Amino acid sequence: MSPEYAWTGLFSEKSDIYSFGVLMLEIISGKRISRFIFGDENKGLLAYAWESWCETGGMNVLDRDLADSCNAFEVARCVQIGLLCVQHEVVDRPNTLQVLSMITSATGLPTPKQPIFAVHSLNAESMSQSKSKDLISVNQLTQSAVQGR
Repeated sequence: MSPEYAWTGLFSEKSDIYSFGVLMLEIISGKRISRFIFGDENKGLLAYAWESWCETGGMNVLDRDLADSCNAFEVARCVQIGLLCVQHEVVDRPNTLQVLSMITSATGLPTPKQPIFAVHSLNAESMSQSKSKDLISVNQLTQSAVQGR
C-alpha cells in the first residue's frame, strides 16, 4: 500500500508504481513483504532491500534458489528499480514509461532515497500474531477478522 494511501486514504497516479516496486522486491527475494523478517533487528523487506543495495548492490536480497540462474548486474538493477518505485514521495517515483525504460534498457539509473518504511522495523511478536487466524495490525491498535460475504 502506497504511503499516500496509508496516511490520507487517497490514491495518486503513482500508487500502482509503489505496489509494483514491492512486487518486484518480493519476486527477487522469494518472500512476501508481510512475512519477511530478517536478523535480530527484525527488518522488513524494504529495510533489508535498502541495506543490501547500499552494501552489496542488492545481491543479498536474491532468493538463494535463484542465485545460480541470475546475472548479478541484472539483479542489482532490479533491486534498484524496486527501491526507486517504493520512494516515499510521489514525485520521487518513476512513472510507468520510465519504469518500462529502466527495465528494458541498460542506461544509468537515478540513486534512490531510503524508503520511509525501511526506517521502521517490525518486532517478532507482532509478526507471529499476524500469522494467526485473525490479522492484527503491526501497531496493534486495530484488529480485523477475515470473513467472506
